[in-house]
Amino acid sequence: MNTLFTDTVMVDAVEQSAACFPARKLQLGFSLIELMISVTIGLLGVLVIFQVMSVWNERKRTTSSGSDAQVAGTIGMFSLERELKVAGYGLGRMQDIEWGCTVNMRDSTGTNVTFPLLPLLVTQGLSSAPDTITAIAGSSSYFTGREEFTQSAASSKRTRQRVGLFPGDILVVTNRPTSAACEVIEVTALSAGEARTIEHQNVSYEKFGAPVGVLTASRFNPPGGADPAFVSGSIYNLGPTPRRTVWQIRAGGVLTSTETFSGLPAIDVADGIVDLQAEYGSMDGSTGVGGTITWAEAAPTPWTNLWAVRVAVLSRSQQFERLPVTTAAITYFGGTKTFAMNNVFGAAASDAANSPTNWRHYRYRVYEQVVPIRNMMWGRRSRS
Repeated sequence: MNTLFTDTVMVDAVEQSAACFPARKLQLGFSLIELMISVTIGLLGVLVIFQVMSVWNERKRTTSSGSDAQVAGTIGMFSLERELKVAGYGLGRMQDIEWGCTVNMRDSTGTNVTFPLLPLLVTQGLSSAPDTITAIAGSSSYFTGREEFTQSAASSKRTRQRVGLFPGDILVVTNRPTSAACEVIEVTALSAGEARTIEHQNVSYEKFGAPVGVLTASRFNPPGGADPAFVSGSIYNLGPTPRRTVWQIRAGGVLTSTETFSGLPAIDVADGIVDLQAEYGSMDGSTGVGGTITWAEAAPTPWTNLWAVRVAVLSRSQQFERLPVTTAAITYFGGTKTFAMNNVFGAAASDAANSPTNWRHYRYRVYEQVVPIRNMMWGRRSRS
């Protein structure tokens, strides 16, 4: 075979293959400068993302904390207003001389309590501290007026008529002619054979409305009986489940209510409540309907002039803001009063400007309400 021919054929085959498959171009990578620039751009993007996330999270916590403060203030004011609306129920027809008498509540379980007989009591806080509000209300569905008694013994009272009084009712007995002291008794039986005498013995008895045969031990009738010095006076029926509720703010900014008659521990009503202020609204009877209510911290004289109470509740957000968001003390009652702004956790007033305890770095919400004391209004009309 001719060698030249063979070489020529091979050269032609290589040339044809090269024509069909051209050589690839040389591929070059990124330079160090390009890599550094891309890494820098990526880091800047990550920083921006984290910054946006931080701002978003801060705004989210501010919104949620503000919502919590709003809910707490709403619940606190609603609960307090509901209690104040029924203040004086069962006591509306009390006479001027009877208001303010010292009530002796001798609980047979061992807890003896004394308190002034008032439909509503506002105890002003010392040094601009939060006020304390106490309201008392009965629960009788049958008798809410005044009943007089003409004979008294250690365990019974003889009334002019006892319609609406049942075993299990809690009564307040006022003494005449002075009414310096009053007493709580518990009706345990209605004397048979006549319709005027009620008994308040230290025994187990069957409450009105309870299943037959179910006995309840009397709580407010001590073994020695009630004070026999009550010769004559008035009886006011507070029903089977009266309430004397004390509203105050405990340490840490929690609105609490404590019920005297039940003897149960205080109940936390709303968190984040840092101040509570109240004033009496009184109106002299000589002004008649359409008169002007006068607001004051001092108790009305006489108590029958009490027509309303106005309350202001200050709630605070739990979220600390990096910049001061409250630059001045908060006002209430139409700007006529100013809350005493206190630092968080009882910190000193001279606390550092950017400290987490500084009150200026928190948001606040004020809730105000004017509550008419309806039972005093209606009782006043019935007395006139």
